[in-house]
Amino acid sequence: MTPVRLTATLLAAMLAVLAALSCIAPEPAAADTALAAENGQSDEAKLLQLVAHLRQDSRFDEARKLALQGLAIAERKFGPGSDHTARWLTQLGLTLAAEGRLNEAEPHLERALAIYEKSQGPDAAKTGESAGNLGRLYADQGRFAQAEPLLKRALAIAERTAGADNRETANALTNLGVLYVTQGRLTEAEPLLVRALAIDEKESGPEHPDTSASLNNLAELYRAQGRLAQAETLYRRSLAIDEKILGADHPFLAVTLGNLALLCQAQERYVEAEQLFRRALDIQDRKLGDHPNTATILGNLAAMLTEQTRFSEAEPLLVRSLAISEKVLGPDHPDTALSLNGLAVLYRSQGKLAEALPLYTRALAILEKALGPDHPLTGMALNNLAEIHRDEGRYDQAEALFKRAVAIGEKNLPPDHPDRIAAVANLAALYVLAGKPAKAEPIFKNLLAALERNLPKDHPQIGMANTWLARTLLDQEKYARASPPGRTTSRVCCANKGICCAACRSSTAVSRWPWGRATPRPARRPQPSAPRPKR
Repeated sequence: MTPVRLTATLLAAMLAVLAALSCIAPEPAAADTALAAENGQSDEAKLLQLVAHLRQDSRFDEARKLALQGLAIAERKFGPGSDHTARWLTQLGLTLAAEGRLNEAEPHLERALAIYEKSQGPDAAKTGESAGNLGRLYADQGRFAQAEPLLKRALAIAERTAGADNRETANALTNLGVLYVTQGRLTEAEPLLVRALAIDEKESGPEHPDTSASLNNLAELYRAQGRLAQAETLYRRSLAIDEKILGADHPFLAVTLGNLALLCQAQERYVEAEQLFRRALDIQDRKLGDHPNTATILGNLAAMLTEQTRFSEAEPLLVRSLAISEKVLGPDHPDTALSLNGLAVLYRSQGKLAEALPLYTRALAILEKALGPDHPLTGMALNNLAEIHRDEGRYDQAEALFKRAVAIGEKNLPPDHPDRIAAVANLAALYVLAGKPAKAEPIFKNLLAALERNLPKDHPQIGMANTWLARTLLDQEKYARASPPGRTTSRVCCANKGICCAACRSSTAVSRWPWGRATPRPARRPQPSAPRPKR
């Protein structure tokens, strides 16, 4: 559908229609339904649809103005508890949420659900849709315990009222699946997202924005599982659809570009990743300004620049990302914690440990409270805080934190996931630095075996694992086994990572494993109720 451009003249005309709607008698009885429709009720539906289209095209000011006007008229003429009012509350709430104004959206969506529960019953289709809207909002606020029952309820109602293969069911499947991905419950998420994609491909076709959104969501799951080749195929399908259907500067396209950039970064394709990040950021800045997705892309680009030691370029991006997160989402939101984490990683990489420590500590406290003690993001925060304690020689404190991070990875992530590997490697490296090579040796052997099963033989991570294993053997005076034939040694590590490791400098230990990093965040479609826009 061609984006709706709401000029001043058109807006005046739309508001005139709303004024005409105010002449309708309150809540027509069943016998008067046809007459009510003739007198303008179909015009109300068109206006509600217009608000949705304006929101999907990121024309938030116009959408919000229209929704506020419609809500005022509906409350005055139909009453505060009418379905008319609930419909306008929903559109206003979704518009505010799409802008990133989550706390402002909350009372509108809560009120809409309460109206539908009373007017249509707890198991009606509209009640289920409204429960899904509110559940997705809670998820975006980091309130997962409150979100999950609402999203499960929405799915059950959709399957019962719309059928197993309906687009409403696909919406509900996606919202629950995205929640599980956010929580690190990847095994539970996969069948939901696979099923949602199948429905969208069947019902909407292979080149529809609905299908693109589902491809992006499933790609995010695969990236989180470390299945990068499968993820890239889906991202590129999504990107091709977005460019063809939505155009070259749509915010949904920016989401796909940013997420594909994360994948390229994970594969060390840095030039390509930077081009994708900067294109995504340009779209976000022009279309949305200070939006949560803008903060996300800023943080992810800065994390990659930090990884490349381009510190002066990264710092202003991270400062801006944190400012947006605190302003739009609040000081206790998980995204704010990740912005804090990214800035802490930058300071630590520059050796500014005193500046990094309070940021890491605050980030961990937010994530433990918002996501729980066993969430993968909590594990990453534990890993990063442990590195500070290790760098400053507080080995006992570092060991306890690394062990917690390892336990979280073993519980939630597949064996070859980068975050799980990082936690294991950091714990083993700590034992080497603490003078306990016998405890490190079996860990590095198992880690090396896992890496060699999943990576090319000349991959830098294999080189790093080999050099650390060699150090553990040398420290135990196992000289004959320190450099076995055919092993990649420190040359690969140093040439590819720019870090001279312990095996290269026999008397000077390296103080960190190079995978401690800022946590990448996928950007989301800016519509909390439905990742797939209806067009």
